[in-house]
Amino acid sequence: MQTVISSSDFAGERVATWRRLLAVGAAAVIASAVANSAVAALLRGVLDVPAGFAPLQAISVLSLTIVGVIAAVLVFAAIGRLSARPVRVFTIVASVALVVSWAAPLAVYFANAFPGTNPSRIVGVMSLHLIAGVVTIALLRTYGTSVR
Repeated sequence: MQTVISSSDFAGERVATWRRLLAVGAAAVIASAVANSAVAALLRGVLDVPAGFAPLQAISVLSLTIVGVIAAVLVFAAIGRLSARPVRVFTIVASVALVVSWAAPLAVYFANAFPGTNPSRIVGVMSLHLIAGVVTIALLRTYGTSVR
């Protein structure tokens, strides 16, 4: 008698539990918030950011990072429920969302919405989007699901 084993027998189904998502989501929020706060503080010093330039002020960076990462975790959870390949689909969706998120800083630049708006400060804000995106995508891809 011959036994047939397919690669899907070893791959298993990738699942995300609410407990796991809560833990990984909290880690993503904390890691992104800490990293963005540190980089924003560095940017404020290096770029001599005026107090009126809100996008690089501590409260703006912290609050918008938290909101963005929580939104990403919720999208990951939704994709996990709807997709057979949640990690791959989330990576694509999150990467596109990251690029789209750069529209806000670019709009601030073109509208000259805050005192002290200049290209280097806008690139600094865009780098914060990148940092939060990379941290969140990496943590959710790596730890967001487990093989059942």
